[in-house]
Amino acid sequence: MRARATALIAASLASVPTLAAADAGADDPEGPNVTVGGYLQPQLRIRQDSDADNDTDGFRFRRARVLVSATQAIESIDVGAELEGETTPEFQLLDAYVWARGKGLPLGGRWQVDLGQVKAPFSRQTLLSESRLQFVERAELGSLGPDRQVGARASVTANLVGLSVGVFNGEGRNQVQNIDENFLYAARLELRPFGRDAAFAEGGWEDHLTVAGNVFKNKLDIGDGVDDILGFGGDVSAAWHGVSVSAEYVQIEHELPEMIQTDYTSKGWAGQVGYLLPLGGFFSEKLEVAGRVEEIDRNDAVPVDAPGDPDQSLRLFTGNLSFYQARHGLKVQASYAHIVEVEEEDAAGGDIRHPNDLFLLQVTYRLE
Repeated sequence: MRARATALIAASLASVPTLAAADAGADDPEGPNVTVGGYLQPQLRIRQDSDADNDTDGFRFRRARVLVSATQAIESIDVGAELEGETTPEFQLLDAYVWARGKGLPLGGRWQVDLGQVKAPFSRQTLLSESRLQFVERAELGSLGPDRQVGARASVTANLVGLSVGVFNGEGRNQVQNIDENFLYAARLELRPFGRDAAFAEGGWEDHLTVAGNVFKNKLDIGDGVDDILGFGGDVSAAWHGVSVSAEYVQIEHELPEMIQTDYTSKGWAGQVGYLLPLGGFFSEKLEVAGRVEEIDRNDAVPVDAPGDPDQSLRLFTGNLSFYQARHGLKVQASYAHIVEVEEEDAAGGDIRHPNDLFLLQVTYRLE
């Protein structure tokens, strides 16, 4: 079925004229290389019962993604397209962009330009695929940044340095028009002394070191004025002989019109460590233990008014056990999070602490 689908898509795309074909006056004899894949993540979720928590324990499909990729060489550059969609509980378009890339820059540099709906270059936790994490879920701070946006992104890599910049509508995912006519600007600078490509997945298999800084600026029309947003942060990721560590900090400043809303700051930090157990035979490089400490504060100006408020500041202590049959291609992961309410009282002094520890068991199968 997959081979047949791939052949049909390849045949369809091959019939579209390309720049190279236009220049040569004939179709490219090889045509694009098209792959169709995706990943599934069925999950068991069990949470402590609480009046503040309406979540239901049980099984669910956490993610069911479809991935389509097309690549073609046109003279000295490569061009292609990427598409990622979520199919559960209903279809949502995630990534959808065309790209071009090439080499030939000084110091062995490479360049790439992306146009469409892509992730803004901000926050390592956000840029990582949910299928390539060493925990069942990403750190909470990953929800603070701009994530996917419609616009353009350009990246340059030269020797030990990588720079990505982007300009986007800033309206959010699947918002095809820039209604407020403002733009979101984002940039990420990485220093990668070694293991440049290994940093795109978590785990201790490949030795690497990456240190990065991020910034973005956006203005959002909120009806009675503009939310002037400035975000910045930094992260580090490293692995050495089976031990992996990473840490990240993100802070988002919201400046709002006077007499309408109060200015506020969103911020989060996370630190985690993992260890591939030095076992032999069947379990060689397959069993990993990991731990993470993190804190999230989505609004430091307005007190929460009830337990379980989405803006309630939390501190999480998470332990994780992963079995990798084929690294991130096929894995089973179990995590337990002890969740502490940093904001313990509401505006009236009432106790808003509540039991909400969380156990997750998840299988990931990635096909590409």
